[in-house]
Amino acid sequence: MGGRATNILIYIKEGDVKDYKKIKNTVLREFEPTPLACLQNFQKAKRLQNETHVQFASRLATGWEQYCTLRDVKDLETLKELIASDKLYQSLDQETATHVNLKQERDWLRSLMLGKGCYLFFTSKNRSFSEVHSDSHKYSANKHKSREETRHFIPPHSRRDGPKLKSKDKETKKLECYICGENHMARNCNKKYSKPDTKRKEAVVAKVNSDFLKPDGNIHPLTLVTF
Repeated sequence: MGGRATNILIYIKEGDVKDYKKIKNTVLREFEPTPLACLQNFQKAKRLQNETHVQFASRLATGWEQYCTLRDVKDLETLKELIASDKLYQSLDQETATHVNLKQERDWLRSLMLGKGCYLFFTSKNRSFSEVHSDSHKYSANKHKSREETRHFIPPHSRRDGPKLKSKDKETKKLECYICGENHMARNCNKKYSKPDTKRKEAVVAKVNSDFLKPDGNIHPLTLVTF
């Protein structure tokens, strides 16, 4: 036997150790799938590759029959109560579902009893009934808005064109040729191969000829020193 079955035998009563049938039933019950696992397998079941629809239907019927057997469903009224109870259980959050599991153990609570148990749990925890849990939305709606709330309609003409600038924001950059100073590019200037203007040359020289560039008369020339 595996470790799981060995652990079960530790907690068996001394009077049941010598009873083979009780040990067998206890071990089989421990390895038996839980009712919740059977229900989840039934809900998530999909037709396998190369499986006919008849085979798939038979597998679904077997899974549902096993689930009803574990829930001890023998009549229509009990089946209706079970469906309503399962639907209510699926709407619970993790904390409330854990509390319900401790209460019902391997059995299951009828829908009204389950609702009363959840009501008492909420009031004991001072929780608000405005909380709504959904499996498809694991986060609260306040933190994560749905796509419908964040979606904005964009007209077709605005989808292709970029953002348009207002008239007051438009600025035209003035072109200035560095050769002649006119409003055109230097590559289109007619004077780019002609001699430079004398006045412009003197103006450039005047800008370069500054007092900061003149040598200081108090600075002595460097002398060679040997050690």
